[in-house]
Amino acid sequence: VAPALELGAAEACQARGANALLAATAGDPRVRRVYCLGNCACGPSGRQGERILANLTVADVHALLSQGRADEPAQRPATAGAPS
Repeated sequence: VAPALELGAAEACQARGANALLAATAGDPRVRRVYCLGNCACGPSGRQGERILANLTVADVHALLSQGRADEPAQRPATAGAPS
């Protein structure tokens, strides 16, 4: 089972579109809002397990949630600071 997906909800992520991600996942128990992931320049950001995800789109989030694995990247999300 994949760890919960945390989505950045602070100002920098909001400025880059996080509100759309949060709205698209509202009520999903696998998604948690977090204040900051320290990846402001590449938001909206997320974290799944140890992986920091950057430049997320709604499609990326749905792909991450549907794949059910934290160790395999989705089709597009860029990672920052995590080894491949």
